[in-house]
Amino acid sequence: PKLLTDPCKLLPAATKALRAGTPSAADRDAADVLWTHHCLRHNDVRGAEECALSASQRSPDFAFAYYTLALVSSDERALRAAQRGLSCPSASPMLQHKLRYHAAVSAFGLALRMLRDGPPGCAMRRAQSLGRAFLSRALRAADAFVAEAPPDARDLATVHELRALIDLVMRGHEMDEDFAELHV
Repeated sequence: PKLLTDPCKLLPAATKALRAGTPSAADRDAADVLWTHHCLRHNDVRGAEECALSASQRSPDFAFAYYTLALVSSDERALRAAQRGLSCPSASPMLQHKLRYHAAVSAFGLALRMLRDGPPGCAMRRAQSLGRAFLSRALRAADAFVAEAPPDARDLATVHELRALIDLVMRGHEMDEDFAELHV
């Protein structure tokens, strides 16, 4: 018999087996997790996104679908997906952790875009107001991430740096020259 060296090669077959017959909602969700993982492993972002969209429509409280959408989407859509995923009762602590990270990064990206360019046809004052709102949202998500993250969390240093950047953008003009107020 041939040895299995890459268990991920079983993902399509496992997905097919879970979807066979009349699968339960839990089996369909499990199949979507496996298929999404398979798609992402093979750089099929579109396939992962389609699977996640379908799963989120079928099971609106399926947090993993929103995590996938946050992972493969651009800032605004990623932020909405992360926030929706955080509101799902099925979100495990690990998934909540990852969703908070994506919410913070996406909100910060939106804030910078609003402050730099603003939405098309939007007055500068309105764009700055939107930018500050997204900065506040990014800071709340980053603070929640740091509060809940274990000390050895993978993205903890990145989120601390993000918080320092948010502080710098929000209050840089008020800070001393040595930036001692930054919380890094």
